[in-house]
Amino acid sequence: WALAIYLLLAAAAVFFAVNHYRIRIRQRYRENLRQIENEREHELYRTRINFLTSLAHEIRTPLTLIVGPLEYIMRNRKADDKENEYLRIIKNSTDRLLELINQLLDFRKANVEGNFTAHFDECDLSGLIEDQVEMFRFPAGKKGIEIRSVCPERLSMVSDREMLTKILGNLLSNAVRFARHRILIAAARRDNGIVLEVADDGIGIPEMHRHRVFELFWQAKDNASETASEGLGVGLNLVQTLVELLGGTVRIVDGTETECDRSLYTGAVFSVFIPDPDPKEIGSVAADASDEEGGAETASTPPLAAERPVLLVVEDNPDMLTFLSEFLGSEYTVLQARNGEQALVLLADKDI
Repeated sequence: WALAIYLLLAAAAVFFAVNHYRIRIRQRYRENLRQIENEREHELYRTRINFLTSLAHEIRTPLTLIVGPLEYIMRNRKADDKENEYLRIIKNSTDRLLELINQLLDFRKANVEGNFTAHFDECDLSGLIEDQVEMFRFPAGKKGIEIRSVCPERLSMVSDREMLTKILGNLLSNAVRFARHRILIAAARRDNGIVLEVADDGIGIPEMHRHRVFELFWQAKDNASETASEGLGVGLNLVQTLVELLGGTVRIVDGTETECDRSLYTGAVFSVFIPDPDPKEIGSVAADASDEEGGAETASTPPLAAERPVLLVVEDNPDMLTFLSEFLGSEYTVLQARNGEQALVLLADKDI
């Protein structure tokens, strides 16, 4: 009996050892498979982004060639009301296309290439908000939406103006798509930083979807608004990326967490907190600002032809090169180059 028991114990030990080895092999196989799938998804993701941004680059040049001459015509040509309305429709459509293209390029710059770095300077936040409100007033007015801003008369902070502009622009663009009648943008200083809120009276964002709002290319499938499919699902992801680069946070707030009147603004409320930067990161902002003020006293009158500064325009698109040269020709003596090689030759021969 003792021998039989020893044999059974040995067999059981061998069985459990083999079984444990098989389990470890399966786990290692699953981990390797998961790693391969993650690498494939990452490669597919990068391929899609590269394709979209390459396409965006190709589209932006001819689109710019539409916008530039169109703006010139709208400024200098006297047209009747009907023609002006058609021109405004064309301008709004091209601006929307440029906005979507620039969102893709900004996303690639921030998330794929990692080239977005903050350049800190003194920013007039009150003026920046008013500029953005004025920019969106016309498209909002076409939909019967009123945009209201609540901001101290002189609110400023040291931050990256370009990033703040993109953050506000994308939040307002999102609000204009979903608002019914009114949008509120509010700003105030709080806890060593600035709090920005953008609220609308649209259908809002269901609780179950809020954790996905900032995901790239995500849009609510059951959104009752017909405008839910107007965007690319890039803008809010870009907002989150830029806010985090500034050391801040962005979230959807509700109830007592927001200062706006929820009886009027019943839709989504996006709250952004941007802290004041560490003085070590910004260097001597005051010195830079004084240099800019000193250089801003030059007269704005057009120089004589003999006194014009020489400007080298390098552009591989012949139509764009012609347009830029003619547009800048009233202020500069323009030299043209189709590529970098030609540009280097001109730089060596001419005083530019």
